Amino acid sequence: MPEAQKPSTNPRQISLIGLADVLGSLIGFASIIAFLGPWGWLADLGSHFRPHYFVGSLCLGVFFGLKRLKLRTGLISGLAVINLIVIQPHITSLNSGIGSRMGTPFRVLWWNVQSANQEKDEAIQWLIKTSPDLIAIGEINGAWSRSLSQLKESYPFEYIEAREDNFGIAVYSRLPLFNPKTIARSDEDLPSIEAEIQIGQRSISIIATHPLPPIGSQATKERNTQLQWLAEHIRASGKHTVVLGDLNTTPWNHTFANFLKRSGLNSRPKEYFATWPSTLGPLGIPLDHCLTSERIKVQSRQIGPSIGSDHSPLIVDLVW
Repeated sequence: MPEAQKPSTNPRQISLIGLADVLGSLIGFASIIAFLGPWGWLADLGSHFRPHYFVGSLCLGVFFGLKRLKLRTGLISGLAVINLIVIQPHITSLNSGIGSRMGTPFRVLWWNVQSANQEKDEAIQWLIKTSPDLIAIGEINGAWSRSLSQLKESYPFEYIEAREDNFGIAVYSRLPLFNPKTIARSDEDLPSIEAEIQIGQRSISIIATHPLPPIGSQATKERNTQLQWLAEHIRASGKHTVVLGDLNTTPWNHTFANFLKRSGLNSRPKEYFATWPSTLGPLGIPLDHCLTSERIKVQSRQIGPSIGSDHSPLIVDLVW
């Protein structure tokens, strides 16, 4: 009798499906653990990458669908839906909140320039060319402060809190800065800058801030504490406010939601503008933000070139 033939197998196909199973399991684990962000820093950290979980599970769903693996396709598609439900309200809306062009416009720019950035002259030339009315800078140290003195002719009003620990901050303005000062919950906390500018007949409070990144339980706690204190400070002031900064949190994170609720600010229009890491472009995550009071509307937002920094600058056209 002829020898019975063994079923043919495709080792390559088996290995690809096995790899997809592993990736799907990892994405599923990360997606579920991210819901525990309020109770643990690792879960909090993982929650920022939900767009990547969505895209990853969507791609795996297509792969499993092409392989006609119905159970796997259903499970991974459900995972994609879960992540989409979480992020969708924070990146799109039926009413984008984009302001009318009627009113007094002004352009603001926030940029975490990265302390170790060596492309200072090119970055400064780009800032001057972009020509915002107000520039807020994060991670300004002594070297950056000296280089940015080149802005003096175009931006005669400034307030600088330079530091060598990656948390210096500064504001440069074409418009007069009224009552500029450093604000913080205590002397041990990282500084933020608050100043007022006059737009038309209205006084607007500008706050530039940069809390710690959530790497470790203590740093996460300090980030949350700083943002909580700042939100209460804004609410108590009763001023029309614009907050610019690398908040080290994303719009779908619980800390960001708490900050908006406590401060009364909003993040409209809800669009996806990834700013970190700049090398990934639109595949990054939005850590840098411009948040405004209700009467201050956004005409447009755009991302600039990183020019040596790990963050892309955020340029926002506002109107009263």
